[in-house]
Amino acid sequence: MGQAQEVVLGGVHIPERRKHPRYMCALPVEIRQPGVSFPSQGQTTDISLGGCYISSRFNMAIGATVDLKIWVGDVGIKTRATIRTFDPGVGNGMEFSGMSEADQQVLSDYLAKLELAPATEEKSIKDLLIF
Repeated sequence: MGQAQEVVLGGVHIPERRKHPRYMCALPVEIRQPGVSFPSQGQTTDISLGGCYISSRFNMAIGATVDLKIWVGDVGIKTRATIRTFDPGVGNGMEFSGMSEADQQVLSDYLAKLELAPATEEKSIKDLLIF
């Protein structure tokens, strides 16, 4: 196996703790919080098989659990998520749990398309959502 991945933050090398590679993408998300009767809306800034970062006006406390519906094309994948990071006025980092095998496969297939797509300015995220 290769060397462990590192993140450089403020000139300090920090070992990467994530289990899955992240992919930058903007997917619409519905966020359901316990005790709130309506979902809040957000958008992913990056996603992996293990979690995502959601840009949203509605920040949630670290450790809170929410239910997500992430739209991959016309498919809404559902998962529970635990808030792992909190950036006031920006968003939250979330770790997935309890995603069905079918939804995991939809997400995995989508991430495979992201990985294979050439990084060009001409390529739109909509191009990646066609199944």
